[in-house]
Amino acid sequence: MQGQRYAPMPPKTPWREREDPKTGKLYYYNKDTMMVQWKKPKGIDIVRSRSQSRSPPRQARRRSPHPKSRRSSAHRRQKSAHHLQRAFSEDAMMRATDHRRSSSRGRLRRHASDMMLMHHREIKQEQYHVAQPAGSILHSTHSRESPESTTEPDETDGHSLLGGRSQARGTLAIATIDEEMRRLRRERDYLRKELKLQTQAHAIEMRTAQEEAIQLSVRIERELQRQHEIELKSTISELESEIDQQEERHARRYAKMEYEKKKELQRLEDSLREKYEEQLAEIEIRLSHHSFSQTMHTEKKSGMHVEKKSVIQKVVDLQESNDTLTRSQKDMQEENKQLKRKIKLLEKFLTESVEKHQKALENNAKEFYKQEETYQNIIEQMSTKMRQFQKKATKRSHRVSGEKPTVGGI
Repeated sequence: MQGQRYAPMPPKTPWREREDPKTGKLYYYNKDTMMVQWKKPKGIDIVRSRSQSRSPPRQARRRSPHPKSRRSSAHRRQKSAHHLQRAFSEDAMMRATDHRRSSSRGRLRRHASDMMLMHHREIKQEQYHVAQPAGSILHSTHSRESPESTTEPDETDGHSLLGGRSQARGTLAIATIDEEMRRLRRERDYLRKELKLQTQAHAIEMRTAQEEAIQLSVRIERELQRQHEIELKSTISELESEIDQQEERHARRYAKMEYEKKKELQRLEDSLREKYEEQLAEIEIRLSHHSFSQTMHTEKKSGMHVEKKSVIQKVVDLQESNDTLTRSQKDMQEENKQLKRKIKLLEKFLTESVEKHQKALENNAKEFYKQEETYQNIIEQMSTKMRQFQKKATKRSHRVSGEKPTVGGI
């Protein structure tokens, strides 16, 4: 295992590349922290689909044991050419890059990174191939121990004893680190589940609050409509009773006027009869003084009497017709007045009912808008609390995973 080395496997990343169905743009989604951003994260190989994200088989993962710079002479020549191009370039940035790479600190940094990659590669291969020993203190499925290392030291050699103890201490430290990492991962998973449940509960509360607001507004509108109908019916009944009372009063007044007119007519008839009876008596006295023939006297007397009766009858008929005309005229005037009063009352009632209905609708709208404002305030408070909790959860998850929070997260 020590002599054979492999290239480092691509690190497993939670980032995934996706496509926005509306705009067609690519965005990046972290399935662990549930963060979304447009900018591609640096230093991470991202695949777009699950089939591409699967790791290739073990034989395909094996690479050349030597670094890239030692693969071929052509590569070395190309590397030296690039180095000369940077060293003698007119661009100050390229010269600074070459100076940084060729300096002792840059060489040391590259050597350290190469060593870390080699160590990571060896640990990965041991985890993949080596089974867990029987007396190991680790509880994980992949052990970090080599198959040669055991918990019991060899008593024959002092150097091997010290090496075994240091290796046991190293495995113990690795085990404690693994336990801590597993605990932190469990805590992160628990926080994710809790955040998901709280978002679902928040959505349910929002939906129930909206439904309750709609039901309350409908209930208030129905109650106002019912009250308005009751008030309308009561006002209509009051107006009808008042109109009936006025009609009764007008009927009594009309009957009284009719009775007075009849009495006046009777008095006029009596006065006319008395007047013409006196005239007839005078005529009879005058006719009695004449000594003409008795026949002529009687004829004249009878003719005058008939004529007087006809005149009296004509006068009475004219008086009655005049009375009927005046009576009908007064009746028409009274009916006209009553109709005008009814029209005024109906117009007044219509305006009052329209004003009442308008006021009721305005009050209903004001109450509904107040309730909607309160619900909106409640929703905003809950959303701010949710955002604060989400920020805390993302910070804790980044603290657990050891990653820095990404800039540009949605």
